[in-house]
Amino acid sequence: MACPFFLPRERRDDLLWPFPSRLPLGAGFGGTCSAPGHEGTTPTDDELKNACNLGYARCERLPPVRESDCVRYIVSLDSRERIVVTWTSERLHAPGRLGFAEYDCEARRFTQPCPDPRIQSQLECYLDSYLKRR
Repeated sequence: MACPFFLPRERRDDLLWPFPSRLPLGAGFGGTCSAPGHEGTTPTDDELKNACNLGYARCERLPPVRESDCVRYIVSLDSRERIVVTWTSERLHAPGRLGFAEYDCEARRFTQPCPDPRIQSQLECYLDSYLKRR
């Protein structure tokens, strides 16, 4: 469950995560915030470890009125040809939006990307972590 306003960009193995493979995106990531009024803000290492990479985190940048508190990801289909990642957003521990993104293994690209750039960025990081463990 990553923060819905977190735009991950690069893997951050240097932050000494206690259990990186257990993180919502399968590893720890650095990136920027996209919360309204804070777009492009680079979180501190402490914020990355305790808020951005985790959903339901307390962060001063979170807007009080928001659609979701976190986004969950899971591989729902893994074949030689394609991988389907299912995602769902949550607000107050209740399900919200649900979507799917399809990845073409041969072309190495999403054939059905998510229209939300924040979720798409997280999907790409999640899938990258998944493929490295696969």
